[in-house]
Amino acid sequence: MADRVYDRVLDCGCMISSDGGGGLMPCYAECGDMRKKKDREALELHNKSWNKWRKSKDYKLHLKECAERNR
Repeated sequence: MADRVYDRVLDCGCMISSDGGGGLMPCYAECGDMRKKKDREALELHNKSWNKWRKSKDYKLHLKECAERNR
């Protein structure tokens, strides 16, 4: 059994791995109750964190690492 390394952590708490073609351990926002203010705020942080990361150089590096490690 292989271990997966989560080498990136977004501001919202999502953990991202480049091992074995990539992996995700989602943050709390994915299962929140949108009737609660704290959960809506968590989802807003989640969306902002992902949008910011997808525009970064690190995201492009992550995609490259996933391709290299999945050969």
